[in-house]
Amino acid sequence: MINLSNEYGSIGEKVAKEWLKNKGYKVYAFKDILFELRDVHHRKKSKAKYATSETGLQLLLKKEKFLNDVFNKKLDDFYKYEREIFKLIKKAKGKEVKNYKQFRYYPDFILNKNNEITFIEVKVNQAEPKKYQKVSFDIAKNYGFKVMIIKLNIIIEIQQDIQLIEYT
Repeated sequence: MINLSNEYGSIGEKVAKEWLKNKGYKVYAFKDILFELRDVHHRKKSKAKYATSETGLQLLLKKEKFLNDVFNKKLDDFYKYEREIFKLIKKAKGKEVKNYKQFRYYPDFILNKNNEITFIEVKVNQAEPKKYQKVSFDIAKNYGFKVMIIKLNIIIEIQQDIQLIEYT
């Protein structure tokens, strides 16, 4: 028997994302926002050619506008939240920063509706937030972000009548 429980989270996120969009939310994958934030930060601090070239500057301004559109007036608070979580991750287990396990500390989505920013964590079936996620949620709330959990049940039915047919 194949165990598909590892796939439930991905399926749940896809279902939740579609549901949220249908409710009128702008939905952003947290990882995507994090990559944009870190890229903007790196470009601003970097003395590299791409950061000061006309094309690089245009890209930087485009990314900054995108982040400001997502967060409205909360971008500075989001940056502070991210730095605090990053330091916590690095202190707890530095190796996780290198191999992208760090993303388990962050919620799945960021929502924007009527300029209210909400962090969303999707939990499937009986799953509950982990201890490190709860710490992350508390930090987010300290910076004025709303945190919500979407719970949904997923049942996958597998057809056991499998046939191997020779193509002729």
